[in-house]
Amino acid sequence: MMFVFLVSGCEKSGDQATSVNVASNGQLTTRDGDGPCDNCDIDDCCCGFELRDPVNDPTTFRVCGFDNGTSTCVQTPPTGCNTISGGFAQPFLSSGGTPKFVFCQLQGNCFQITNMTFGSTGEIRISCDYDQVMPSFTNVTIPYLSTFTFCVDGNCDYNQCDP
Repeated sequence: MMFVFLVSGCEKSGDQATSVNVASNGQLTTRDGDGPCDNCDIDDCCCGFELRDPVNDPTTFRVCGFDNGTSTCVQTPPTGCNTISGGFAQPFLSSGGTPKFVFCQLQGNCFQITNMTFGSTGEIRISCDYDQVMPSFTNVTIPYLSTFTFCVDGNCDYNQCDP
């Protein structure tokens, strides 16, 4: 005699549950330990950008003005833009390596991105809610040796601040 016992359920187990710690303004109040910006200060925004075509457009970018860099930079901001100071990095983004660069960003501060690769289209998509499940992205094209400045406000919204 053979018995088959089948148990089925639809509830989440404890290891699948995620806690959401969001203040009324939509910003995180704590970080959960498994996201791209877990080492950021709680008041920092989680910004990042990624190549739109990492297979055909590997690119080196120079990034200046973020909060968690080990090297520092200070740039003169374009007229009408806030301070640009903080970390400096020159990541190479590609499909075979890392197709994105994520960083902590001070609210009220600006950062700059420069395309350093000849022949690259510099097509990226950028976000400052990168630690959210569904980040909102803006497509940007940064031509070779061009520098674009982005400023972040107190709600982690950003806009391009170039003349």
